Amino acid sequence: NKTLATNTNSRITLDKDIFNLSSQIGSIAGGNSNLNLSIDNTDNKLAINLNASAKNVVLENLGLVPKEELSGGTSNIDMTLHAYGTSTKALANHLQGDILCNAKDCVIANNSFEAIGSDVLLKLLNTVNPFYKRTKTTNLECAVVKSKIVDGKMLFDNSIAIKTSKMIITADGEIDLTKERINLGINPKARQGVGIDIASLAKFVAVQG
Repeated sequence: NKTLATNTNSRITLDKDIFNLSSQIGSIAGGNSNLNLSIDNTDNKLAINLNASAKNVVLENLGLVPKEELSGGTSNIDMTLHAYGTSTKALANHLQGDILCNAKDCVIANNSFEAIGSDVLLKLLNTVNPFYKRTKTTNLECAVVKSKIVDGKMLFDNSIAIKTSKMIITADGEIDLTKERINLGINPKARQGVGIDIASLAKFVAVQG
C-alpha cells in the first residue's frame, strides 16, 4: 500500500442546519491542498460554498491510472463555487464560480483514450491530433483550462490551451450544465518541423451536443 496524503489537518462543525468542513493537506501526491466547504440548509433552502486548491500535485502519484498510461505531470487547481436551490436543477441554474487548472510535463499513452470507449472522443482526437494513431504516447508540455461559471454556464473565453511536443490546441465556447449541452470551438495547429501537411490539418472543429 502507498500513502497518498500526510500532514492532514481537518475541522468539521455542525451548527443546526449549517455544516462546515475545513481541510489542509500538507503533502498529497507530492503537493499540497486546501479545502473549505459550507453547506447551509437553513429553512430547507440549500446553499453550498466551496473553495478548493491544490498545488504542485504530481499526477502520476495520484494513482488514478496505471503508470503505463500516465507518467510524470505536475498540476495546480484553484476552484471557487457557489450555488443555492431546493433541487439539483435549481443548484445547477444558480451555480456561480471560477475554475483554473493547469498541468505540465507528462506523458500520456494514446491507448488510454481508447480504453474510455467513446467513439466521439476518438474521432475528435483523430481530427485535432493527426499524430494520435502514429505514435504510442503524447508528450504534454502544458495545458491550461480557465472557466468563469455564470448561472450554470461554464464559459471559456479563449481560455483552453494545450501544448504537446507536436501540436498547439486552443478552444473556447461554453458548457451549459443547466441544459446539459456543450458548444466548443477547437483550433488545432501543428508545430513547425513535425512532418505533417499543414493544409491537411483541420483548422476549426466544432464540438456540440
